[in-house]
Amino acid sequence: MVKGGERRDCKMSRKVIVEMPEELVDTLQKLYEGKAEQEISRELLKVIKDFTESRLRRMSDPIFAPIATRGSGLSDASEHHDKYLYGK
Repeated sequence: MVKGGERRDCKMSRKVIVEMPEELVDTLQKLYEGKAEQEISRELLKVIKDFTESRLRRMSDPIFAPIATRGSGLSDASEHHDKYLYGK
């Protein structure tokens, strides 16, 4: 972090405070013991970014769409999933 809470590696950023269980805070402190605050922030941001990107990819995968019932007008999710994976 730089003065004023602005990050130089982001075009825009917002400071967010997260409340965590004490046990998780203790674990994070042990995991990142001796590392600079900026390095910890960078690593945690990467984990959050990877997680959200994974969730967004999953949302676009037809296999996770609502299951079609007969006469619903929805098509077979497995066929769409195969097209999503293999382009067929």
